[in-house]
Amino acid sequence: LVEDSELIETVATAMAGLTERCRRLLRLLLVENRSYAEVSEELSMPIGSIGPVRQRCLSYLRREIMTSKVVEP
Repeated sequence: LVEDSELIETVATAMAGLTERCRRLLRLLLVENRSYAEVSEELSMPIGSIGPVRQRCLSYLRREIMTSKVVEP
């Protein structure tokens, strides 16, 4: 449980380091499990842009986590 709470804290801290756009996009897709159509409407983003932006945001998140020194690669 301690490791889980540390991981949750690490991810939350890393998320805080992302842009608002990335935080909103990842929250809608990963936490709220919204469809691309719903995300497109909510964020006024073309459906075809969601996948590439999602990948960039996940890359930024991964980089934030890896540089936090809490999680080893």
